[in-house]
Amino acid sequence: MWYHLLNCGSRIKASGETDFPCISGERVGMGRVYVKLDGTVDFDNWVQGIADGRCYVSDGTAHLMDFRAETGKGRMLEVGESGSEIRLDTPGALSFDVTAAIRQKGKGSVPVELIVNGLPVMAVEVPADGNEKKLRFRHDFKGSAWVAVRAGLSAHTNPFFVTVQGKAIRADANSARWCLAGVDQCWKMKAKTYKAEEKAQAEADYAKAREIYAKILSECTAPTPKP
Repeated sequence: MWYHLLNCGSRIKASGETDFPCISGERVGMGRVYVKLDGTVDFDNWVQGIADGRCYVSDGTAHLMDFRAETGKGRMLEVGESGSEIRLDTPGALSFDVTAAIRQKGKGSVPVELIVNGLPVMAVEVPADGNEKKLRFRHDFKGSAWVAVRAGLSAHTNPFFVTVQGKAIRADANSARWCLAGVDQCWKMKAKTYKAEEKAQAEADYAKAREIYAKILSECTAPTPKP
């Protein structure tokens, strides 16, 4: 769901959660969030760090720290800074750095992947021995895209948003269709739950959502081919 929304240009940040057993039935607390904070460690700064995207989600067995990206202007930008946005005047290649540390019993290594518009475009096998390993990825951007790093099924960074020639991210028409169908499905399930005095406003809100996703669909590229 998150990938589909990002493909439509949304900039929703990921955070951990414990909606048991949403991730698995193993135990409560598997969905964690690790936030990078400067200065005072308190709830307000922690929440702001999540809102800014200065964090990654993990089940605790894999960590993706210090995710940074080339700006194309001679410096590195840390995820969560300046809206995590990188603006390119023309298509071009960018480098991305991350420090990975993975400790998983029974596994020799885990793939750490660079994800662009929901698809892995580059992977490095990282030993699952708990030691930190600095990684660098590079990708050539022909159009606007979101970029993140994930470690198997255990950890995921928040994304950078690369805008090329000022264009919005419209990565995959199938994602827009999925979101549009999701609005219809949600209305089908929820319509009967509204009070009579709320129904007209709810119908108008759902109609507006359909209008937005229909417009996004019209602006989208063709479905993204799998690598």
